[in-house]
Amino acid sequence: MVNFKITLTDFIQSVLSVGANKIVHTNQIINRGPYKPEKDFYLIARNFITRQTRNGDLDLGRDEIKELIRGVNPKKKKHFESLLVGYNRFLKTSKCTRLFIPTKKLWGYDDLIISVNPEVGVEIDGKITVIKLHLKCQNLEKNSSELSLTLMREVYPKDYEVAILDVRKGRLIKYNPRFSHINMMALLRLEANTFIDLWKQLSNSSAA
Repeated sequence: MVNFKITLTDFIQSVLSVGANKIVHTNQIINRGPYKPEKDFYLIARNFITRQTRNGDLDLGRDEIKELIRGVNPKKKKHFESLLVGYNRFLKTSKCTRLFIPTKKLWGYDDLIISVNPEVGVEIDGKITVIKLHLKCQNLEKNSSELSLTLMREVYPKDYEVAILDVRKGRLIKYNPRFSHINMMALLRLEANTFIDLWKQLSNSSAA
């Protein structure tokens, strides 16, 4: 059996792609090649946040943030500063008492394996929440957040909260689906079948 391994982000983008865009997106995944850190615009910002989380620093001031990003490429500096300011605004307003790095989980369906890798874990009022970071400038779409949170809810313990943090705004979006979890998972399994079939078809076509 050949397993198709992709990230949660890639899968959700595939689900939300319409018509021929599904072919375009799936082809991009097939032909992408190995991960290249130098092509990852947000890698440094993600590493800063991960390091702060691992160290358990609950509040970095603006002066500390400016010092942290002092050597960053000027084209990226304003983006990274806004992300770190937003992250620390969230930590302060949420009254978080503990930070940790969550364990990565996998969701498998047929030949498809999806890695679910929230970057941050927090404890607020004795409740554990695992959080996926939204770092991009673009607004987080409701459909995207609902589908991502559904898979996170599926793979993490039921006594955990799951959420996505719109980092620049310091806004936490918790799992609160419009439809039942059973129906949302039925939709995701249907989309997983579509992805697998399309991947196989495109792979066979390119090999012919």
